[in-house]
Amino acid sequence: MSPLTCPQCQRATFSFWQKQQLGPSGTLQCPACGARVEVPTGRAMACILGFVLIDALAVIAASLINQRLGYAGQWQGSLITAAALLLPGIPLIWAYYRFVPLQLASTP
Repeated sequence: MSPLTCPQCQRATFSFWQKQQLGPSGTLQCPACGARVEVPTGRAMACILGFVLIDALAVIAASLINQRLGYAGQWQGSLITAAALLLPGIPLIWAYYRFVPLQLASTP
């Protein structure tokens, strides 16, 4: 089953970005069958927490690299910090898409 498939009608009716914006407290309505879908809170929170922790570690590492290379306060340091914030997010966005399934909403 595709990560974008409605669990009730089995049609791939959701977009990648709709799922990315769907957090642990939100729901989406399937345009084909009208079912309300959500993501499991535990898995969604694990991905979000992983994203925050890895980004925090990346920023700390970027700060240490900037100090070591003497780039602190210079444009090169900003570039290294921006890369540290953005690059770890790519595999984490994919992990959220792939490993956090859509399920029927428990409350309407």
